[in-house]
Amino acid sequence: TLGGGYRIPLSSNTDGFVSAGYINSVVSSTTTNGYYIGGGVTAKLSDQIQLGGAYNYAYLDQSVNQFTLNAKYLITNTIFANAGYRYQTGDNTITTYSIGLGFKF
Repeated sequence: TLGGGYRIPLSSNTDGFVSAGYINSVVSSTTTNGYYIGGGVTAKLSDQIQLGGAYNYAYLDQSVNQFTLNAKYLITNTIFANAGYRYQTGDNTITTYSIGLGFKF
């Protein structure tokens, strides 16, 4: 995968973003090429709470639409907790929930 993106400030605490790229996948000696494109919004509600949402479209032998929502709570300046929801359509419909801890440096 090779791609890039751009962040767009919408207000003092809200950013929009767009991304796009090329996908190359090799499975069982079969190579498939495709692309992805997406965008979303991230908002900082307070010094400790951030919310985000995004839409991504990918094509790699099939169309895939993906919607995500996420939340991040900064516990300290370097440790955060996060939670997420992802809904994906394509050949199959997949719903994913996630929780976790992260470290930023």
